[in-house]
This record gives sequence, structure tokens and C-alpha cells, in this order.
Amino acid sequence: ISKDFSIANSFTDYKKMINEIDLDVIAIATIPSIQEKIIYEAINKNIHIFCEKPTGTSYKKIFELNNLIQKKEIKSCIDFPFTEIEEFQELKMMLKNEQVGEIKKCNISWYFNAHHIKNNIPSWKSNKNEGGGLVSMYAAHTLNYIEYFFGKIVKILIIETNKTRLKINFKTLSGLTIETDININSEIKKVHKIEIYGTKKNIILLSNNPLRFSDFFIYLSNEEYLPIKVKKIDSDERYLYVNKLVKKFINSIELNTDMYPNFKEGLRNQYLIEMIETSDILNNWIEI
Repeated sequence: ISKDFSIANSFTDYKKMINEIDLDVIAIATIPSIQEKIIYEAINKNIHIFCEKPTGTSYKKIFELNNLIQKKEIKSCIDFPFTEIEEFQELKMMLKNEQVGEIKKCNISWYFNAHHIKNNIPSWKSNKNEGGGLVSMYAAHTLNYIEYFFGKIVKILIIETNKTRLKINFKTLSGLTIETDININSEIKKVHKIEIYGTKKNIILLSNNPLRFSDFFIYLSNEEYLPIKVKKIDSDERYLYVNKLVKKFINSIELNTDMYPNFKEGLRNQYLIEMIETSDILNNWIEI
């Protein structure tokens, strides 16, 4: 590929690449257990970092990496693309403008059939030690957008947890309770839905094609809500949302400003992941 596109340098060893080339930015797309090692090497060379979630395999390791990033003033971006989706941003604005009034309740349902489970493929995505598992791979997104919409999570109530199903309630700093149900082995029901019930109106953010980013719709009190600025696309071009993050990332480097989501959000996400995965307490609220 490097020959076909006249790319001057290509490597099969990330350490060799980092040490031999004067890099400004590194984009990492590896399994989390390797990603955290690459991040450490990049920090030592003062390279700005674009990486995936989860950021690594343990909160302790990511805490140490975050301290180094802050100390060296390295710019970073975590690939949390849901908050770049137009309908997600529109919903946040609607909540900010208090169009629903006081929020009384929120339910989140995410049902789909993960490719590696559906096809019985042995994968790191099922291995917690390598940074996989239901919570790290999928619930991590939900944890991120819950705090994006509703603020800091302060309590969790684990109702059911196994390799393919997570039923968990969250309580935010404002006192809102959010009931969440994620099933990655759902052969029939396919949905990604956020239901918000307020004193004025109710909002539903819904996709019946939960592995696509382009099929979300907003319903305000059962009526479809289509603001003019929201444009639908024909295919699930997820790269468009990653592209939005990349542009913000490059701007943060050029302007020497912080962006959202950066490594701090990755650290926070890792903390929430670990609190859920290490807890063996069911049906009892846990403060975090």
C-alpha cells in the first residue's frame, strides 16, 4: 500500500516508527492492551495522540499515562463518535434549553447481535484481560454519552451482568436515575433507544439499526422532530464522525487548546468501566 500511494515510510514495528520518524501526531487503532504501550512510547517523544476506547486495560495504568500527558502538555483525542452524531448534539441542545422541563426518568436500550458472537469468532473483544468484554467494548460508549447528556454519574446499581447482557441503573449528580439495558447477543430485537421523560414533554432518540450511525431519529412527544440542520446520509459512513473528531483534534493542536473528548474522558471512562467490572454486588447502590 505504501508503494502504491508513494508513502515514504512504512513500518511493522511501532517502536521503530516512533523512534526513527519525527512525528507530530500518532493515530492508534490496536487492541487496548497494546494501545497503552504505544501511548507510553508516544508520550516519551512528545507526540500528540489520537486513540481508541477503552484507552487501556486498567484505571491505574491510564491514570499514570494521563498524568504524563498533562505534565508534557500533549494534546489528545479519544474516539467517542456518538457525541459527534447530529441527533445526539441536537438532543443535548434540547435538554440544555429545557424543552422537556425537569427530567424525571431516562431509559436506555441497546440491543444488537455482535459480529464476533453471531459468528462464534474467538476474539480479544470478549477478553477482559486484553481490554475487551461487554462493558469495555460497548457500554463504554453509553457511559460516555450519559455523562455528556446528564452530567456526572455518582452511583451504580448492577441488576444483571454476564458476557452478553448488562442491566444497570445509574444515578447522576442531579439525582436523575437512568435505567440501562445492553444486550449484544440479541438475535431478534435490534434497537438503540434513549427515552427521556420530562415534566413538559418526552423525547426519544431512536435507531432501529443499532450498528449504524446515520439512522437515528428524534421524537418529541411522539412527533418526529426534524430540525433543518440535521442531514441524513444514505449509508453508515462512520468515518464522517471520526473525521469531525480529527478536525477538532488538529485544531486543538494548532490553537493549543483542549478539546472534548480528550484523554481525561478516557480516564474517567476507564474508571467507570472498572467500577462496573470489579463489582460483585448486585441490586444494591454503589457510590463511585
